[in-house]
Amino acid sequence: MEFNRAEVGRRIAKRRKELGVKQNVLAEKLGYHKNHLSGIEHGRIAPSMDLFVGICKELNVSPNYLLEGAMHPENVPLDIVADINRCRDEDKEVIAEIVKIYVDKAEKT
Repeated sequence: MEFNRAEVGRRIAKRRKELGVKQNVLAEKLGYHKNHLSGIEHGRIAPSMDLFVGICKELNVSPNYLLEGAMHPENVPLDIVADINRCRDEDKEVIAEIVKIYVDKAEKT
């Protein structure tokens, strides 16, 4: 697998924006200057392994998502899983019931 800096940077920027996190805020949390993070997001700089892991943690994504745009093993986008994980437990139960309705519907067709 080849490390595609441009794609990784694009995914970092996309996820950061989805979470409503400003570039300078994320850079500060990671202990870097915003220009360094900008270089990563624009594919000019490859992050160190430590920084890459820190970005994954701060953005609540898997390394596979940033590297390959990989989905969850069950072909569910990671951002959907991350959103569900941020819900309250009682809301997760409702979501599970809704998903079951759609699964039952799919199995009947």
